[in-house]
Amino acid sequence: MIQIIRMLKSLAVSATLGIAVTACVTTQQTDAIDNERMLAAAGFRVKLADTAAKMDHLKTLPQRKLVPHQKEGEVFYTYADASYCKCLYGGPEKAYQRYQQMAVNKSIEEMALSYQQADNPMHAVDTMDWNLWTDWGPW
Repeated sequence: MIQIIRMLKSLAVSATLGIAVTACVTTQQTDAIDNERMLAAAGFRVKLADTAAKMDHLKTLPQRKLVPHQKEGEVFYTYADASYCKCLYGGPEKAYQRYQQMAVNKSIEEMALSYQQADNPMHAVDTMDWNLWTDWGPW
């Protein structure tokens, strides 16, 4: 009986860890997809790693980070993703600047949405029963 209980506990722990890992991977994949959509919208071009040599090279690059490089005397940014899209995004300084502006705008929008969804302090004003709290005196 004790062995069965231990086995069930072990299975429960394994299932919990599996769910946590899956959630983490799903979040990472969603973040990668969101970033890649913004890169494309900002003007970055995508090149698929459609050969073994390209995939091997893609894996040597910093993953899911914008990295500046010199190309023909100008700054050129790359974003490598060997895990999800198996591709390389590339773009000039203008595309990088557009991407940065889009990222700032997205961050502001997410903060505004978070504020609206959270326990908004102004909600307390709406539900405040001022009749219970009389005689505030002069401000």
